[in-house]
Amino acid sequence: MALQSVKQQISSAQELAELKITNLKTAFADGKAQVLSEYQEIKEKTIYKNIDEIHSNLQFANDLLDVVQTSGGIIINENIAWKDKVVSAAEWAGRARIEAKLLALAYDRQEILSRISSTKFEDDWKIQLDGKKPVRLYDWLSETELVTSTALNKPIQVTALGGRLMGVNATQ
Repeated sequence: MALQSVKQQISSAQELAELKITNLKTAFADGKAQVLSEYQEIKEKTIYKNIDEIHSNLQFANDLLDVVQTSGGIIINENIAWKDKVVSAAEWAGRARIEAKLLALAYDRQEILSRISSTKFEDDWKIQLDGKKPVRLYDWLSETELVTSTALNKPIQVTALGGRLMGVNATQ
């Protein structure tokens, strides 16, 4: 009789253990499905947000180059290699469009403006309009309606570094 009672207790304990294991497996599977669902939702929102942001940045970069292209000016760089080269703003903007597309994929609007306005060696492009003194392309573009009406990640604190302005965000 005692042996039968022990066997029954063992059987009950096994059934209880199996039930708890089944419940744990179900809870784990449900939790895993929920986490996967939340991950997919975040992933989709992020992808769509980035697509919208990239499209907006592409449009901004293209609009910047349209402003330069229609200015009627000439583009100048005072670097020794460019000293005697003069390029019409329309021709320069046409050539800059490929680079602008790449910039739009990786950077925000402030950085797009900054990088379009300087060479890959960080020399300033300058624009000369109507035979007047050339001005930094960055400064000229910054004063256009396109840029003044656009929310840029404007720097909080500005310091001069080798003739270039470097913005320091408050979050850094």
